[in-house]
Amino acid sequence: MGTEKVNPFSTKVETGSTDFGNITYEYPGVHAYYAIDCSPNIIMHHQGFTEASGTDEAFNPAVQVGAIVALTAWDLLTDDAFFEVKKEWGVKLAKHLSM
Repeated sequence: MGTEKVNPFSTKVETGSTDFGNITYEYPGVHAYYAIDCSPNIIMHHQGFTEASGTDEAFNPAVQVGAIVALTAWDLLTDDAFFEVKKEWGVKLAKHLSM
């Protein structure tokens, strides 16, 4: 993976929706985004974004972010301390929902 840096997320407001939020009522989650090098006028689900995502410049960040997600999943499967976070999260969510 080397020492390349992943581009920081844009400060531009992106909108969209997903049912992923529904899952977080049962399990903690993260919906990660990362930037690829393309024109600032191109948004996701646009043909220009599709073309930019198929470039060599977009490949390395995708591999890096994919590795981060995979290693996080590995930690969840092999480190019991991560399950304590889930318990704490459940207690905080129940308290929040009862307000």
